[in-house]
Amino acid sequence: MKEKGMTCVEAARILIRRWPVGTEKTGGRIEREIRKILFESNSEEYPSGNTIMRRFRENKPASITSTMHGKDSRYIKQ
Repeated sequence: MKEKGMTCVEAARILIRRWPVGTEKTGGRIEREIRKILFESNSEEYPSGNTIMRRFRENKPASITSTMHGKDSRYIKQ
């Protein structure tokens, strides 16, 4: 059976580990970066944007806080 490669959860955890302290990211940027991680790992998983953000929120530590700016969610790692 062919291995499926990296999952969205694993990609979200990689993004969280690489995220520099004190920087802010929008939800759209988080989504694009997770898609890029999945693409670069040759993953066969292509989740929707809603799924990507759900997996990110499920795995984000308390050190990443969210605020709303108009219609955009912004996250900052403290």
